[in-house]
Amino acid sequence: MEVNPFSVYASYKNKHGLLKEAIGTYEKQIHKALLKGLEESSGDTQDIKMFFYKSVESIRHEGSACKGCFMINTIQELGKGEEDIKAWILKFIMEIKTLFIGGSFKNQGQ
Repeated sequence: MEVNPFSVYASYKNKHGLLKEAIGTYEKQIHKALLKGLEESSGDTQDIKMFFYKSVESIRHEGSACKGCFMINTIQELGKGEEDIKAWILKFIMEIKTLFIGGSFKNQGQ
């Protein structure tokens, strides 16, 4: 598929805008697919297992060129001057961390 640079710039203004849109879309889809189950969890360790199984499955499709997590790979690839995007991604990652540390799983084993 060939993309005309003019159409990209007309829609997103620049590469930065395109990246922000891609991250926003990814965040919404991941939230639906993976995080919703944790947010609605009763705190069962089976829910944590399912989160990780779904996470691995989402990046491991037969014949897929996907190599790891889009968010983590993006942070590693970003150069200086992209602090707003890094901060956005880190906020999303912290939300996941909060679900594990401060969420419904914190009372497990007590």
